[in-house]
Parts: sequence; structure tokens; C-alpha cells
Amino acid sequence: MDLEDIIGKHIEWKIKFRRALDKKEHLDVNKIIQDDSCSVGKWLYNEGDKYARFPSYMTLIKKHAEFHKHAAQVALEANAGNMGIVDRMLAPGSPYNSAFSEISIAVRKLMKEAGL
Repeated sequence: MDLEDIIGKHIEWKIKFRRALDKKEHLDVNKIIQDDSCSVGKWLYNEGDKYARFPSYMTLIKKHAEFHKHAAQVALEANAGNMGIVDRMLAPGSPYNSAFSEISIAVRKLMKEAGL
């Protein structure tokens, strides 16, 4: 996985949440909260560990786990059909968006440290 792909994969979560609300799809909160169940998490804990010697790798692991906690909270509200709450949870400045931003920052730092 390209490190830039990590950012793109997490942008897709907003689309998943909106689609779930629109189509009244159920989201698996227990799976979403697990930071090692998505493609990025699987990569981070396997082949991505080649970056473990860089300080920002551990920051990325931590921020990725925090993101999944916020994503699971959004999924709970989406499952309940609380569109207004989901909108607020996905809005700029929300904990969800802050967690996403922190992932982006950690990825960019890791790329810099790794010389990519």
C-alpha cells in the first residue's frame, strides 16, 4: 500500500456513512471499531511494520486507532438513523474530522522520515 493511499482510504469512510444513511444500511460497529480490520490496519500491522523504526509510525498506529473509535461512534448514530447527529459528527472541527486530520499529518511525517 502506498502511504498516500492511507489518506484516501479514510476519506472513503464519509462516503460509507452517507450511503448507509441514505440506503438505511446497517454498519458493523464491532468491526469498525477494530483498527486492524480495515485494509489500512491490516497493512499497518503487517507489511507496514517496515516503517516501525520511524517515530511517526507509532503515532500513526495510535491516531488510526483513535479514528476507528470515532468512526464507530458515527456508525452507531448512522445505524440509529440520526442524520443530524451524523452530520455534526462528520463536520469540520468534529473529533472524527480531527482524528482524520491527525492521520493525514502522521502519514506525511512518516513519508518525510522515510524519505518518500
